[in-house]
Amino acid sequence: MTAVTQWASAQADVSGLALVGSYACNRPRMGSDVDLVLLTNNPAKHSRGLDWVVSFDPRAELIRDQMWGPLRERRVRLRSGLQVELGVVPPSWAAIPLDSGTKKVLRDGCRILHDPDGIFRAALARL
Repeated sequence: MTAVTQWASAQADVSGLALVGSYACNRPRMGSDVDLVLLTNNPAKHSRGLDWVVSFDPRAELIRDQMWGPLRERRVRLRSGLQVELGVVPPSWAAIPLDSGTKKVLRDGCRILHDPDGIFRAALARL
């Protein structure tokens, strides 16, 4: 997580990065993927290319690029076979009041990795 956190920290348009799901709760199961949520004012920029994963696995392979409401899923398979999903959303995804989808994602486990604007902290405080 250090490499992707460093990458996010270097992006001027990134308002937050969080690990969500089973890995955030330290309860991954066999076959669990790593789920990340990226808050950015420029979703289009981060919805193409694989800059976010190249720093820790330059041979990662994009296996899915799909929209789920406001979230664009960028799923890769690492050389190890582990799948990592980057969900790219605008900061409004975590705006107060939280919508039911955002609440569910955050309640199911959230570990803040980068939050310079305090958006994730504020959202978690409202749960």
